[in-house]
Amino acid sequence: MLKKNYFVKILLFLLLMVSLSAAQLFQYLNVSESGTSSKKGAVAIDRQDNIHVFWIEDNHEIRYRSRLSQSWSNVMTVYQSDSPMGLATLTANVLKDSVFVFFADQKGDSSYLMYCKFLDGALQKSDTLKRYLGTIENLRSTAQTAQISIAFRTTPPAGITDYYVFQYSSQTEWILPNAESYASSDFVLAYDKGDTLWFFSINASDYVYACYLQPGDLQWSDWSTIIAAELPLIKIDCKYNDFSNQFNMILLSDIASCTDCIENNIIYTEGYAVIWSDCAYIERTGYVYMGQGSYNDPHIEITTTGTRKLFYKFDYSNEVSGDEYSIRRAQRAINDTAWNITPILLFSGPDFRLCDTGMDSKDSTRLAYSYQNDVYLASKDNPSLIGMRKDKSLASFLLYPAYPNPFNASTCIRYQIPVQANVSITVFDCSGKELLTLFQGHRKSGFYSINWQAEDFPSGVYFISLKTDRGFTACRKIVLLK
Repeated sequence: MLKKNYFVKILLFLLLMVSLSAAQLFQYLNVSESGTSSKKGAVAIDRQDNIHVFWIEDNHEIRYRSRLSQSWSNVMTVYQSDSPMGLATLTANVLKDSVFVFFADQKGDSSYLMYCKFLDGALQKSDTLKRYLGTIENLRSTAQTAQISIAFRTTPPAGITDYYVFQYSSQTEWILPNAESYASSDFVLAYDKGDTLWFFSINASDYVYACYLQPGDLQWSDWSTIIAAELPLIKIDCKYNDFSNQFNMILLSDIASCTDCIENNIIYTEGYAVIWSDCAYIERTGYVYMGQGSYNDPHIEITTTGTRKLFYKFDYSNEVSGDEYSIRRAQRAINDTAWNITPILLFSGPDFRLCDTGMDSKDSTRLAYSYQNDVYLASKDNPSLIGMRKDKSLASFLLYPAYPNPFNASTCIRYQIPVQANVSITVFDCSGKELLTLFQGHRKSGFYSINWQAEDFPSGVYFISLKTDRGFTACRKIVLLK
């Protein structure tokens, strides 16, 4: 039994390292470059594939930065609250040639639904849409050709929470009937190909509900149950897939009471109206893996060819296979049955959040995420267009997983140095014997890589060690297969 458990652990380790080998595929830019607290980022991509990033700075300001014609603008403050309660939520979207950011400003016992309108990166107008008693929470938005629709809930000082849908162009507003029974947790808006507006919600149990508003109608449909997930649900995101003519949905379940399994679960499902497929779990290696770990911040994007891309935050710590703090992508083409799961950004600890995602006409995905006190934009674009994170924003020493791993003959070791330091990169065997020094010398702040040519070494498990004179030491396990 002990031998069997040993081989199971080795297999899990190999699976993890294969998935990690493609990490850091995304380049990133510190858009906020702040010395205070930046959070709650949102990204919008216009019809010319220009990028617009918004975030909340220190709970009091809406700040903005854009990339027009492949050149980044300076950071702008486009709204500043005069209330100590300030700002907590925002969402961004595109309508025709204009970009909008919607947000809530809390003042006393009231919240004000605000917006700022931009054209070609310049602020055109900032105004109040409506005032509500209580707190506005969880702004979500979606757009079609002539309309942006915004969903949110209000929690008054006393009384029943209401769920609203507000359409910007027509200035029409609905309070969804009986929503307290069907939308007590998270919710999302989405248009189908016929411009019918759908409101998908989850409640405190394990059900997904839906109601819809057809074009020209003034009243929403009754609620219907579309999914019974059989697990408590806490987060939802959804997009319409023009190729499959179905909604593609990502859900986050909570299994906090489970002591020998994952803490949260990423679930994928698809369908339309009342015909939905069974829920499928999206796990570490593409199948149900009953190991420890935490998932959060689920987002979904659909490419121009119908490929589904799911993004989520992943925290994992295991003494056998090591730690992983990452933003992951689970990708599946329209006719595929298996998910390709890749960690696309790695972090040294759990102090990060995936805020928002967006996709341009060439299927390049943008991720807005917060890390420590800044908001970043990540992209698979050419790094010369996006730009690497500046040295001053390198928050820590970090030794990345080797790529490829397992490897045959040669692998690349990558690491980052936040301040100048004396560095040594060393190879050890399983007994702790030092075999080879790959690099020893002075490094300035920055990102570095070094190759290990291992033709003269036998197959087996080795360890790569990074040591600095600043007191930092890190170690990564790698496998040489010949």
